Order: sequence, then structure tokens, then C-alpha cells
Amino acid sequence: MSSTSTSNSNGSSTRIAQRRKASGRRTYSQEGKRPLNSIVDGALVVGGLDVAQHITEQTIMGTQSFFVLLSSLLLLIISAQTSSAQLTRGFYRNTCPNVERLVRSAVVQKFQQTFVTAPATLRLFFHDCFVRGCDASILLASPNNKAEKDHPDDISLAGDGFDTVAKAKAAVDSDPQCRNKVSCADILALATRDVINLVGGPFYEVELGRRDGRISTIASVQRRLPHPDFNLDQLNSMFSYNGLSQTDMIALSGAHTIGFSHCKHISKRIYNFSPRNSIDPTLDLQYAFQLRQACPLRVDPSIAINMDPITPQKFDNQYFKNLQQGMGLFTSDQVLATDERSRGTVNLFASNEQAFNNAFVEAITKLGRIGVKTGREGDIRFDCFRRLSRSQHSAGYSFFLTTFGEELLERPLSFSHKLISARESSVVIAAPDEIELLSFSTLQVQEFGNSLLEGHWILTTGDGAQPSSTGTCMHHAV
Repeated sequence: MSSTSTSNSNGSSTRIAQRRKASGRRTYSQEGKRPLNSIVDGALVVGGLDVAQHITEQTIMGTQSFFVLLSSLLLLIISAQTSSAQLTRGFYRNTCPNVERLVRSAVVQKFQQTFVTAPATLRLFFHDCFVRGCDASILLASPNNKAEKDHPDDISLAGDGFDTVAKAKAAVDSDPQCRNKVSCADILALATRDVINLVGGPFYEVELGRRDGRISTIASVQRRLPHPDFNLDQLNSMFSYNGLSQTDMIALSGAHTIGFSHCKHISKRIYNFSPRNSIDPTLDLQYAFQLRQACPLRVDPSIAINMDPITPQKFDNQYFKNLQQGMGLFTSDQVLATDERSRGTVNLFASNEQAFNNAFVEAITKLGRIGVKTGREGDIRFDCFRRLSRSQHSAGYSFFLTTFGEELLERPLSFSHKLISARESSVVIAAPDEIELLSFSTLQVQEFGNSLLEGHWILTTGDGAQPSSTGTCMHHAV
């Protein structure tokens, strides 16, 4: 590490002050624009708009001026906060442009090893989103087996789903430009889209920008996931709680066209349904006998059976055709066809595969928005199965730097860094070889779960030469 830049930091303050007087200080985001909320030369900038300038340009007179200014300011802040909380397509366009190719390559390789990759990954995504939102909290391990994945409702999640995420994460981080910049939650969302497509389902654009959750508890799973014996009211209530309609619920149930379950979940339906009927009367009798052959009494309850007995390895609308014939594996499947409130949608999807595909894409997109963490919420885990350590909370971010005045760099300079120390006038970082030290003539550090850094910067190369450039920076968590 060179010490030259630290000593030059205070000496550059005068030059910086002079340049600030000549040209206004600007703060830019990763796109080279200014969509970030910040204080620039004492003025509030919201969404890249100088609020004071915006208000001044309006004709404001008399006693109404204060109220107009206040309402305009609130509107701008609310608008900026709302837009920042939304997922977007192409979120990693500048930070990791190859993310979708990298994830898909890993998913294809894993799928070629075992078909279970597809249903396991899809089910993992659903279970993650319905508990604490789509934040990859389902992946976190607990030393005392008290995490989400340890709950009885999650214990049957196939290991191939977790392995798919691990391999996709490794593939993404193998690209230096992408390392520790893509959340595990987004990787799981992308992998889910890819496995659906690999087994014949629709390809759709995935909204991105999720952050990884920090909390995963076994208690949080309780009463958050649908059970095989749910009736329509129970299904609608649970899905409605997550902002999903009955049509969304039926479309997502169509994911049962691939995958498998276990004998313990259906034994009551085929052996001891009620005192009057040993077999559930809504179940096709021939299908019930086939299930008895696959799941005889006293069989290992972990024995797997296909959810769709006709085309178990193809994502299609056969599931709905099965329901019409009384061949829904779970009570919660068959009720969709027996209850007149949902029967029409089942019949539509059974007769029109494109209608099912369209509804499924809409539903899984809405599913992927449940409880997402964005912006400064959550983390980007280095290891998808472990929480970030305290020291890692100050690592893995990017600075986006611009020069003073109108003349900007060709593109914002960004690099991942690890904060080593922060003093009143300098910040020492671990960075790529060509950049040894980033020093600030002014520095503010605030805690928002992670460090937020804003101020002037002086860039010094590894040879200890004079500062090669100066400007302003805004910390941007990625």
C-alpha cells in the first residue's frame, strides 16, 4: 500500500475547493447518470433532480410557497423510494452483463446430470418466496438446525435444488466482473426460469434486483406453506395473503406437471380416507389402485411418486387434464377441479396450453416480487448458504467515480473493495492491483447496516505517483 495518497489528501483540499467553486459537484450512479438521493453542495438531490432548482423554477408566491415546496419535496422523495424498491429487467446490465448466460450454463450442466434439478429448483423458489419473501433465506444453514430448511415442511426439499444454486453462484463468481455482485435470491430466480424452460415450459424475462435476507428461522415457516390436504378456501386465503389471485394459484399449481412427492403425503387418501370410504371418492379408482401399488402399506414413507403419471418429465398442461379425470395426486390438486369456483380455469388450461403458459408466466413473475429486499436492504452473500460475517458487511461494494465539472469519465469507474480502515481524511481499501489507495479530502460514514461513503476522492496508482484524478463519489451497494 502506498502512503503517498494519504499525505496528498489534505494538500489537495484547496485545489478541490477551487474546482468546486468553478463547477458544481455531481454525483453519478452506475449508469453514469444521477438517479441517487444525496446532498450535493448543501442541496438535496432526489432521483438525480436538484430539488431546490426544481422548486425554484416553479412560480411560487405568497403564503402558499412553503406548502408547495413541502408537497413537491415529499412527492419527489416518495417517487424515488417507490422506484428504487422495484425489480427491473436488466438490473445487472452494467455490473454483470453475462449473468443470465453464466447461470443458464451452470443449470444446463446440472440438469444433464439429473432431471431432479428441474422440480427441485422450482419447488425451492416457491418455498423461499412464501416465507419471508424471495430473499434466499431458504438456503441459509443453521448450526443448531433451526433454519427454514429444517422445518418439516421444507425437510423434503431435494438437495439438487440447493446444488443448482451453488453451481450457478460459482459460475457467476468465476467472472471477475461479477464476483459478489449478484444476489443468491436473483440466481435462484434465474435458475428457476431456466429449469422450467429446459423441460419444455415457457421462457420469460426475469425481474432482478433482489437482495439476500439475513434471517432464517424454523418458526417463520409455520403456517406459511400450503399443505396437500388444503381445500380451495385455504388455498385462496394463503395465496391471497401473498398478493396472488385464484387464477395465479391454479396456474402455479400447474407446476405439479413435473416432479414428485412421497407416499406419506397420500396414504390417507388411498387407505384411510374416512370411516365410510377407504379411498377418497374424488380420486379415480383405477388411479387409486396404481397409487396403492406404488405405495403399499408399511412402505418406506420417503418413496417417491410422480405428480403427473402421464408426462412426468415435461412441463405441459397434462396436469389439468389429469384433474379432469380425477387423477390429482393431492387433495389440494383435485379440489381445483371438483370445486365449481375453480373448475372453469382448470378446464381452460386443460384445453389451451398457451393460456396456461401465459397465466403461469404472469403468476411466477408476481411470485418473484413477494417480500423482496432491494437497495440497502439485505446483503449479497459471498456464500449462498452462510450469512455474511461482520467484516464482510463492509466488503463487496462498488464506488462509482466521476470527475468534477461537465467533463466526465467515458464511463463511471467502478471496482469492488474491502474496507480496511477509515480515518477522518482517508479510507484505505483492498482493491485491484492498478488501484492501491482511495483517499478522501472529506468523508462521512453512516451506518445503514452497511457503510455509506460519500465525499471527494483522490485516486492514486500503485507506483506512488501524484494523484492521477480527483472528483466526487457516491457509495452504491450492489
